[in-house]
Amino acid sequence: MNPSVTAPANPAPADQDLAEQARPGHGIPSQDPDPPA
Repeated sequence: MNPSVTAPANPAPADQDLAEQARPGHGIPSQDPDPPA
C-alpha cells in the first residue's frame, strides 16, 4: 500500500468503483480523515 495521498498518474483506473470515489488531492474517502474527501 502507498502511504502517500496523491492522485494517480492514470486518470482512468481500471477499477471504476475507485474511479468514482477518486477526488484530486484527496485519498479514498473511507481512508482519508480530511472532511472534503
